[in-house]
Amino acid sequence: MTLFIGISLGLPVSTPAQSSTLNVTNFGARGDAFETFADTVQGSAMIHLLPTNQLSTADVGKLTLLFGAGPAASSTNQQDLVAQILSVAQGTNITLSAPAGITASQVLVTCGTQNADAFQQCINACTETNAVIQVPPGRYLLVPPVMLDTHFVMAGAGDARPAVVLQTGGIHFLGADSSMSVLLGCGAWQLKGSWVHRGWMFECLGPVKNNAPLIFENLTFDGGVQQGRQAFYNGGPARTSDGAGWDVTHDAVVDIGAPPLHAVKQFINCTFTHWRGEMVKSVASLMDGYIEMTNCAFLDGEASGFNFNFTHRITGCTFSNLDMALEFYVGYMTGPSVFENSTVTNVHNAIVLVGALTNHPTPSYTISGNTFAPSGAGLLMGPARNVTISSNQFFGGNIGIGTDDYAYQGSGINSNIVILANVFQNTGTPFNVAGDGTDSIVNVTITANQAWNCGRFADGYGWSSNVVFRSNRSGGLHAGLLYSQQLLGQWFMDDASNIFPWFTVYDTPPTPAPVTYANGMHQRLFPSATNSLFVIDATHPQQIPPGATLIINNGGTKTCSLLSGVSNGIAPALMPAGKTLLYVWQNGVWQPGANLPQPPPPQNLRILDAP
Repeated sequence: MTLFIGISLGLPVSTPAQSSTLNVTNFGARGDAFETFADTVQGSAMIHLLPTNQLSTADVGKLTLLFGAGPAASSTNQQDLVAQILSVAQGTNITLSAPAGITASQVLVTCGTQNADAFQQCINACTETNAVIQVPPGRYLLVPPVMLDTHFVMAGAGDARPAVVLQTGGIHFLGADSSMSVLLGCGAWQLKGSWVHRGWMFECLGPVKNNAPLIFENLTFDGGVQQGRQAFYNGGPARTSDGAGWDVTHDAVVDIGAPPLHAVKQFINCTFTHWRGEMVKSVASLMDGYIEMTNCAFLDGEASGFNFNFTHRITGCTFSNLDMALEFYVGYMTGPSVFENSTVTNVHNAIVLVGALTNHPTPSYTISGNTFAPSGAGLLMGPARNVTISSNQFFGGNIGIGTDDYAYQGSGINSNIVILANVFQNTGTPFNVAGDGTDSIVNVTITANQAWNCGRFADGYGWSSNVVFRSNRSGGLHAGLLYSQQLLGQWFMDDASNIFPWFTVYDTPPTPAPVTYANGMHQRLFPSATNSLFVIDATHPQQIPPGATLIINNGGTKTCSLLSGVSNGIAPALMPAGKTLLYVWQNGVWQPGANLPQPPPPQNLRILDAP
């Protein structure tokens, strides 16, 4: 994420607004884009369309995007071709402003009016403080003008150019319906110097002149590629050999420039689809605003759906077939953010929160009422603070919620995390600690969550402290436990209110078998002989939480002996079959507590009828 320095100027004061209504078609916009196929000849500017698509002289001046038919990018791959129609003969013989780079048949073509200038003129005509720009049904092709500029050379991976610039607020883009009013971006790629370029659709450029709300409603933002999601995860710009992978120049809406930016942006009933870069993103820092995403869909993208930096509320949205649903830098937000009642499916990671700063307070971030079905993680933090994750459902994935050094951006650590009343089904590990150092995590309460068929309820190899589990339940065919063995910091704090399976300990003669709180408080012993010896591990005193409790049961058929630690002067306790003992960590040793009574024998039993 490229960051540009700015200063927050705060939210604008509401004032009475004047209104006007404009229509993009009155400025020459035409929603006439369509797809077809063509035959090309290398070095020739003449292409032949399928007979089903008949053009006329009225189509002269329109754009064509020919996929895979441009200049060579390598010995085996071609760039795409972006060209204007210069002439039309017999309806299907089209002369373009640039020659094809390859002889081929059935080349995919997007053809339509270039609407970038018409949209820009309509925007520039908005002189009121509350203008409505109507976008009637149609497919409106919006291609950055530099795609036809042979002299444009990118200075770097982030040196993208837009189709349309928004430097004023008080505009409400209003489509007829997101399925009918479609804004079609430039899916064709070209090398502009050493870098792949497709271009942004809308650039929100600061400083904004009229900082009233900017609203997009009932629109589809289509990136124009046939397949957005390719799952390369290469962490860099699109490959220059074939234009595949993540393209940092290919985004629907981008915040950039000096403050102030649009203080309020709203997206209502919008669809974002077929993008190689982040669908909406910020490349501006040290400022904040407010963004609402309501009933929107983010579908088929190589990167993240939402990557704005501003305080936001996302509600009722769908994220599918993406790398990530949301990546958010929390360091600049000045108000609470919310991600709620949304569905995230077929993604690598669902939500990634980064950017907590040591020199900036972090307002709350609430993630509530959502459904997550990732292949990787439901929520990664690196770092984040004051996060509440409640009443969500997690299906599958390697990790439900966790930390990960790989995603770290910021200067603080993860802290004050509440994980409450979530359900995890077939998730590898609902809670995982993989970060350490600056990506450590402290002060976490994990309460009233349910895990079904999860291999481990909690695990990790990073650094954590004061991670407390209460009233959680782990069940199913594969009921996971708490595993702290590899943690660098404090072991997880188990509580008797948790309903976790017992951890099974078998004897290891002639060496005493260790019983360790790293596996949770409930330990069940299975001695193979009457002289079997077990010992409670006290060799990691700095990692055992103060007040930790062990409940140890002899689940076997033979009596065994149990030592409560090393060099503590306490004699081994005899444990007949079925015996349960309690030990409490006090003053650096495991102290025997009151013996727990054995449960009374069952009564009032009856034989069930056969089914």
